Amino acid sequence: MPMLELHEQRAKLVNINLRDEKHGDENHAAADLRFDFVVPNDFLSELSPSLKFSLYQKDESQDDLLKDQAHFTKLRLPGLKSPLKWEFEGIGYTVTIPVGVSGKENITIGDCKVNKLQISPMDGGTVIVSVRVQCSPTPAQFGQLSALLSCEVDLTLTAPEASDESSDTGPLFGKADVARAEAESLFHH
Repeated sequence: MPMLELHEQRAKLVNINLRDEKHGDENHAAADLRFDFVVPNDFLSELSPSLKFSLYQKDESQDDLLKDQAHFTKLRLPGLKSPLKWEFEGIGYTVTIPVGVSGKENITIGDCKVNKLQISPMDGGTVIVSVRVQCSPTPAQFGQLSALLSCEVDLTLTAPEASDESSDTGPLFGKADVARAEAESLFHH
C-alpha cells in the first residue's frame, strides 16, 4: 500500500474531536484531527497509478494551448458524487504543524494514525482531499490545536520508515506515465 506523505502542505484544520482512549485499564486523552487541502490532480496517481486517468480526461478545447499530454483537467464523470472514500490507513506517522517564527512552539505529535481519506475531484484539475489524523497530543498541544481550528496551517505528515521486507512501500512516484498509457487505452474512443 502506498504511503501518504505531505511536506508543508497548506491545509485547513476543519475539525477536532477530543476523546478518551483506553490503554489497558487507563484512560488517555486523544484527538481526531480532520484536515482539508487542495492539490493538483496528479496527487491521485500517488494513491493509484490509474486513478487520475479514471476520473479526468483531456479538455479538447485546450488541446492546442498545451504541450503536456498528461494535462487532464476535465472531469470524466461530472455526475459522480463526492467525496469519494479511499481505503487508506497509515500507522506510526508524525504530524508537524509550524507555529511561530522560531519553530520552538511547533506542534509535533508522533505515533499517529492517518485514515479516512476522502477525495473530491474538481473540474479544472484540482482535488480537495480530506484526511483524519488520530493522535495523542499533550495538554499544551491541545491548547495550540484548538487555537488553530478553522485556520490554514502548513501540514507535514511524515510516514514511518519503510521496512526492507516489502517492495511495495513508499510513495508511488514515477508510475504516472505507465498508468496514463493504460488508462488512455481503456478510455480512448
